[in-house]
Amino acid sequence: METLAELGTLYKYRDAKSKWNWAVLENQELWLPNPTTFNDPFDANVGMRYDLLPPEIIDEMVEQQVKSMFPNAGHNLLQGESSRLRSKLMDPKVHDEAMQRWMQRLISKMRVFCVCPDRDNILLWSHYANNHTGFTIGFDAMGLHAIWQANHGLQMGYVAYRDSYPILLPAAPGDNQTKENIITTIMNVKSRVWEYEQEIRMTMFDGPEKVGFPPELVTEVVMGCKMDAEDQRRMLDLMDAKYPHAIVYHAKMQRSAFALDFDKLRG
Repeated sequence: METLAELGTLYKYRDAKSKWNWAVLENQELWLPNPTTFNDPFDANVGMRYDLLPPEIIDEMVEQQVKSMFPNAGHNLLQGESSRLRSKLMDPKVHDEAMQRWMQRLISKMRVFCVCPDRDNILLWSHYANNHTGFTIGFDAMGLHAIWQANHGLQMGYVAYRDSYPILLPAAPGDNQTKENIITTIMNVKSRVWEYEQEIRMTMFDGPEKVGFPPELVTEVVMGCKMDAEDQRRMLDLMDAKYPHAIVYHAKMQRSAFALDFDKLRG
């Protein structure tokens, strides 16, 4: 909460050529996508690794599973089924396919809203605002937190960037590994190549596809340095009509550095 208060504003970069991106401001609705739509196939793709558990823990888990499936079975049947299940857990193909099915069921219930703390990230302008022709929306950070909290908020914070998948082990018998801990690991670790984004994620479990928001949630809008004149006029008219309190900036390229300056147009 202290970090959010210090940040003040969080930004969402958008392509001005998509009607859905204009709809965020026109209809005052945030879209909360499912992770299966992410542009990085490695994202949200961390699976449980039963094969990395100590042998004695695997034996205990297998025994408990088999006993729950065959409560009245004799010794020979239990031994045979335990051996079969253990072999499946150790087979990489079977193991990973089972984990993918388990993950898909879990991920299908997730909703995520992604923002970042900077309006001057020239790579984000290129990648998410159509080569600087789009815009970025500045949202009040504490207002976003309130929306997250009201819509089955599970985790909100910075993404961790790493060179390899984290090791996510199943809970051993007696351990108290919560669903929140598992989902936090799955949803908030990305490859280090994405580190430039400095992404902050609002993760919801069983949340809605979209939520309405009050005009006060938008504190500023920045138009890209290459935004065309027609889109600029559309944005200024929209801000006058629905967000007269918000500041409107127009980004421009600095003359002597690989950086942006911002001309204040309204507010």
